[in-house]
Formats: sequence, C-alpha cells, structure tokens
Amino acid sequence: MFQMIFTDTAFMTSVHEARRSYDINLPAWQEEDGQRLRMVRYKISLNYSIGPKSSQTSEKQTCLKESKPGSLYVIDCECCMNGIPYGDTFMVVNRYCLTRVLKNRSRLKVTTEIRYKKSVWGIVKNMIEKNGYEGVKDFFKFMDLHLKQECEKERSIQTLRSQNSKHKLRKRRTRSNVLIHNMKENPKIKATRHLSLNETAKHHPPVAAPLPVRNTFASVHTVYKEEGLSKLNADTLVRVILVILVLLVIFNAVLFYKLWSLEGYANILYFPHSETSINVNHVPKSEEDWIQLLKQQQSLHESEMHKWKEILSSSITMIDQMKSSLTKLSDTLENHISHADMYSRAANQE
Repeated sequence: MFQMIFTDTAFMTSVHEARRSYDINLPAWQEEDGQRLRMVRYKISLNYSIGPKSSQTSEKQTCLKESKPGSLYVIDCECCMNGIPYGDTFMVVNRYCLTRVLKNRSRLKVTTEIRYKKSVWGIVKNMIEKNGYEGVKDFFKFMDLHLKQECEKERSIQTLRSQNSKHKLRKRRTRSNVLIHNMKENPKIKATRHLSLNETAKHHPPVAAPLPVRNTFASVHTVYKEEGLSKLNADTLVRVILVILVLLVIFNAVLFYKLWSLEGYANILYFPHSETSINVNHVPKSEEDWIQLLKQQQSLHESEMHKWKEILSSSITMIDQMKSSLTKLSDTLENHISHADMYSRAANQE
C-alpha cells in the first residue's frame, strides 16, 4: 500500500488522471535529517465561467522518523493550492498512518486539519473549512474505491494461483499413481515415463484465465461529486440570501430613522416660528395694516419655501449616500459569492 500511494506507480497516476489532474510529478523520496521528504506537484482543472481554468497544487510529503518499513508508516502531507480565492491563506494537512495487520492485510487511517497562514474573516473561515473538508472527504472516498478495486484484483490473482497450484498438485499425484502402478507391472518404462512427463510440463504450461474488472468508478465518482456540489450550492445560497436580507432590513431601518429624525427636526425648528409670525385674530383696519400684513405673508412664504428647499436638499443628499452605500454592498456581496463559488469548485476538485 505504501508503494502504491507514495511512489511513482500506475495506481496513483490513474487516481490523479481520473480526477482530471495533469502535469503530474511524483519524484523519489530524499533523505533529510533522518526523515524522508518529497514534493509532489500537479495541476487541477477548474470549471469556472470566469477566473482561472487551472490551479497549481503542491504537496509536501514527509515520512516521519517513527516509521518502520514493512510494519508502520506515518506520513504528513501539506497541500497548498495556488490560483484560487484565499488559496494563500490556508493549507490542508493530511496525516496518513499505515499499519500492518496480517501478512497480506494492512490498515490505512487518515486525519485532516486546515491550518491558516493568514488571518481571515469569520464567514470566509467557515466557508473554507466547510468546503475544504467536503473536498478532502470526496477525494478519499474516490481513493477508497480504487483501493478496493486493487484488493479485488489481488484476491482474484491469489485465488487463481491457489486453484492452479491445487490443479497441478492433483495432476502430479494422479500421474505419480499411474506411473507407480505401471512401474510395478513393467519396470522398463520408468525412464520413458519420466521423459514424457517432463516434456508434457514444458510444452503445455498452465494458462491463466482473464481477470474480471469492474468499471464502476466513473459513475460512482460522478454521483459523489454531484451530491457534494448540490449540497454545497444549496447551503451557500441559503446563507448568502439570509445575509442579504439581514443587511437590507438594517439599512431600511437606518434610512427610516434618519428620515423620521429629519422630519421631527424640521417641525421643531421651523414650524413653531410660522405660528407666531402672523396674528390671525388681528384684523387690519387701515391700508397700511393691509400692506404690512401682505408683506408679512410674503416674507413668511419665502422663509418656508427656503426651509423646504433645505429639507429636500438634505433628503436628496442622504438618499444619494444610501444609494452609494447599497451599491458598494451589492458589489462586495457579488465578489464574495463568486469567490465562494470558485473555492467550492476547487475544493471539490482537490
């Protein structure tokens, strides 16, 4: 199992190629400070409508000192992805533990954690962890299927070998019994019988039957991938909609409060003066009184028009500011949604 997963073998190459990876580089292990190290690199294809079409992935694999060849292997794998949103802020660390159970049986246990290189926002951190763990789970389900196929092939080979060996042994015993019986009847045919048996074994070697191969990995992987993507898209969409609704409610409340405050402020400051500007109970009697009354009305009208212009101008300014803030908020949400969608697809590919 160690050779299949952690060396340049056809098994690991087929796993990467089945997940649409290319430019795969699986170098040999190098000794360094009592540990064995190697750097695996490959590119993952991305299905983005916009943005990068591939991601360069590097895995630093370290075989720890506690490993004992043939019985125990402990390997740490630090996976970094470049070219995706927030790809430089975190890395996925997988620890493989391979132990020998029996002569022909091994156990593989993998633990995963996400380590951050930089500080990120809380909502972005939640999205990274959710999508990252989902992608790792999908990858190891895929590898588990390939390992089971290899186990079935190995069992088929062992069963065929066992059957062939039993058939050969049974055939030899039958021929030996016949030869002994004939030798008892005629000892002169001993050399001839030995020669015929040897020639028959040379010219008629056993032929191995073809092995059954199951071709179910493409369909199963497609099912896992579609289920993960549908679940991820549904959860992400619900969260984004909730965030947008909460922000809209908050901004509407702020706008309503500001308009209500502006109206109250205008009523308190301006309208009390208009009530006392003209004495309605006083009826003018002379021409001068009428002229004075008309002048007061004209002055009051001009004052109120000026005040209403100020109020409308302030309202227009506040509405423009609110419009600008909502536009910036909409652009920010669209960027976060596109980044989240790009990261979820890259995590599922990883």
